[in-house]
Amino acid sequence: MREVRPANPRKQNWLWIFVAITALGVLLPIFFIGRVVWGRSDMGFDVTPSQIVIRFGPDDVLLNRDDVVGATLLPKPTGARRLVGTAMPGIYEGRWRFAETGPLRLYATRPEQVVVIETRTAGLYGITPEDPEGFMTALATDGTGTWLPAPGASPWPVALVLLGITIPMLIFVTVMLSYYIRLPLTIVYRLTGDALEISGGRLHLALPYGAITGAELMQPKGGPFRMWGAEMSGLLWGSFSWRSVGPSLKLYATQRSLLVVVRTGSNTYGITPAEPEQFLEELNKRLS
Repeated sequence: MREVRPANPRKQNWLWIFVAITALGVLLPIFFIGRVVWGRSDMGFDVTPSQIVIRFGPDDVLLNRDDVVGATLLPKPTGARRLVGTAMPGIYEGRWRFAETGPLRLYATRPEQVVVIETRTAGLYGITPEDPEGFMTALATDGTGTWLPAPGASPWPVALVLLGITIPMLIFVTVMLSYYIRLPLTIVYRLTGDALEISGGRLHLALPYGAITGAELMQPKGGPFRMWGAEMSGLLWGSFSWRSVGPSLKLYATQRSLLVVVRTGSNTYGITPAEPEQFLEELNKRLS
């Protein structure tokens, strides 16, 4: 038995960068979903002798009472538009704009009965305490107190749906890309006593010599069109269409040039062993 490695096998190191970027792209939504759910469960509004405290998970907002100009209740704000932030059932948070106020920082459980706090230096803040009139009275009379947010829908159903999409996506992408990163280093072509064997990753393919109708070394023109599998620098793996090579093409190769093309009655196979001339010569000897 002769065992041959592919030509120029190389680990797809650049793919690790792609894996990292993809993972970051999926992890960021998970982080923001967690932040929103945490913020909603922790949300509350405190008025102390010196400050107004807006509690929202990791992002507590502290407003000095000396900096507050006043507060206004908007029963039903109009022209609500999110600039940056969250809009989920039961949580409206981030930079928003209302027709009545212009831009403001919003911490709300519903888009109505919004208390707008105006400050001299920090801009406008919108909140939805459970008792907005009591909150505004405390603010106007130097009172103090703690207010829960107004009742609103739970963000958990939407959060769970989003997590149910993003987490499996992260796992799938990471597993698939990790597989293809390592795949070129596992490819082996074997000439055994009765078959040409192609191995790599989870693939183990045996082509009996009796089923092979011909083999040749090609420098095919044009390029392949991937039907299924992977096509990237240093790896062509799966089903392809390549008119100059042959029908029903299966490529298990590390480059496009110097293909050893093996034909059977129903399929065409393209492989790229190191020292292809010597490999083809030995294969043809076994076919004769």
